[in-house]
Amino acid sequence: MMAEKKVVRAAVVSHKGCVRGNNEDNFFFNGDYMPLQDMNAGAMIEHEFSDKFQVFGVFDGMGGGDSGERASAIATQILQNYYLRLRRGNVLKVLKEYAYKANDIVVEDGKKCQADSQGTTMAVLVLKGDTAYVSNVGDSRVYLLRSGSLSQLSMDHSVVGELVREGRLTEEQARKAPNNNIITHFLGMPPEEMVSNLVYQMADKTMLGDRFLICSDGLCDMLSNASIKKKLMRYMSAGECARQLVLDAMEMGGKDNVTCVVIDVGAFQPIDDHAANVRSSKENEDEENTVLVSR
Repeated sequence: MMAEKKVVRAAVVSHKGCVRGNNEDNFFFNGDYMPLQDMNAGAMIEHEFSDKFQVFGVFDGMGGGDSGERASAIATQILQNYYLRLRRGNVLKVLKEYAYKANDIVVEDGKKCQADSQGTTMAVLVLKGDTAYVSNVGDSRVYLLRSGSLSQLSMDHSVVGELVREGRLTEEQARKAPNNNIITHFLGMPPEEMVSNLVYQMADKTMLGDRFLICSDGLCDMLSNASIKKKLMRYMSAGECARQLVLDAMEMGGKDNVTCVVIDVGAFQPIDDHAANVRSSKENEDEENTVLVSR
């Protein structure tokens, strides 16, 4: 019997949500992204890739006026310029060069537009051969669902993220905290502060059945990790999964723009509803029983 080929099936959905009048989120979908003038309309793309090299990312812009949209659009356009370098070169080295370059250009654009503040998060997943590379700045996230276990591959550069790592907050407490939107690092910050704050990691070798999720905080602020995992386990199609995650975030209030990219390595086999409900209930119980650690 021939081994299954690692075809990658991926989908992205971006929506401005239920409250915001504009969409500051953008994405990079293996070369596709939203032009600045089209961002408010959002997007939905689903595609299958047979190449052994793909790049996906989510960018959550911030700033007054149109500054957020400009910052996230710039970041996607610069990533397009680095696409061939990522294919041919050392991925981690090129990702670092890209982040510094994108940061510099966002800073320059902010000065040119006389923006009070302008920046964007960055969460990028590169699949090259059998290896997954992850890079992020800010609180947009990269998750991996493997064999029914969900893990976050990115690091939240945020006030509450630091408290979670110190054991002062649980993930669920951080999600509901009033200051959970304050990020500590982003593209668009003073260049000298970027040196030690970028996170790059190489994930394990990819396996058939792996499902990756990249999302803005408009998703993970509305849905708990247990809820996200439940939906990731349930749907066979990456497109259906991405659409349902965004719909769930909107049903929970949709207070922010929401963008998610679902990427499947090979065919994804969902877990039945009963098994998904049992696992999700157990995780919710664990979250509720975790207490706040004293300062």
